[in-house]
Amino acid sequence: MRAAALDPRRLHVFTDFDGTITERDSLVFLVERLGGGARLLAANGGGRLSLRREIAANMRSIRAPWREAAKLLRRHVRMDASFPPSPSGARRATSR
Repeated sequence: MRAAALDPRRLHVFTDFDGTITERDSLVFLVERLGGGARLLAANGGGRLSLRREIAANMRSIRAPWREAAKLLRRHVRMDASFPPSPSGARRATSR
């Protein structure tokens, strides 16, 4: 049985920004600048919360509109120089 062809109009690639494709962790940056700060980040540690709950608590602490957060991210969190070719490669692979 052959797999169905991917529809490039519906294909989405999701990735994280925890320092894997960025020079610093974008969620930590936002929590430090717009959320609960270093105190919240320190309180989350120690294994008392699951990773899922820790991330949710960090996200809930951010009290800024998306536009403001995105503007700060663009200004202060840089992409890893080796990442930009990846989306282009994915686009080429789906357009065959």
